Amino acid sequence: MRKVVITIILGVFLLVGFASSAQAGWYYCKVERTGPSASTSFVALTDKNGAFTNRWFGIEKTREEEFLATALTAIAL
Repeated sequence: MRKVVITIILGVFLLVGFASSAQAGWYYCKVERTGPSASTSFVALTDKNGAFTNRWFGIEKTREEEFLATALTAIAL
């Protein structure tokens, strides 16, 4: 149950933060992978209803720590 709640929270943050690159609507996602690169950090999500699979989203620099912490927690749980 805890993993589901954290995954939903992460999905909401990602949809709000990346509204310009995402399709309109809400998604129930599984966090596949996450981590930093040389220029930014990324998180790979898979929609549970099949809208996308292993899609990478860039994380804003100003919110990088929050998103990485949430994504890593979702993966760990």
